[in-house]
Amino acid sequence: MSRLLCALLLPTLITMVAVAHAATIDVELTGVANDRGLIRVAVCTAATFTTKHCPFSGAAPAQPGHVVIRLDGIPEGRYALQAYHDEDGSGRVRRGLLGIPDEAIGFSRDAPLRLGPPAFEDAVVSITEPLTTVQIRLRHVGF
Repeated sequence: MSRLLCALLLPTLITMVAVAHAATIDVELTGVANDRGLIRVAVCTAATFTTKHCPFSGAAPAQPGHVVIRLDGIPEGRYALQAYHDEDGSGRVRRGLLGIPDEAIGFSRDAPLRLGPPAFEDAVVSITEPLTTVQIRLRHVGF
């Protein structure tokens, strides 16, 4: 009987442990130019960084200057965050000449943009606390 009880309770216990180790990230975004559209942020693994397939994401209405987006249920780990000001509400970064973003973008640790997106290691943050604050400065990179 005890083996049956353990077998039935094990999935619940695993879920409880996973939830107990989930974190909240407050993403503080600066450099928001206007109140058009949404500010979008994604929490990415090394494999998904700079793609649209990041496992966690959120959005908030744009407000000039400063926006905070809270993301809950993020498992502990190493992630890089990417954000952009979706002024036209398209759900993707609008690009112009040579594929350069026309909308403001930013990355955790203010990772530098050189001749393309930053490397994961330049933007990586460790999420180990129940509440972590990550700051991202949005900026225009186009001409």
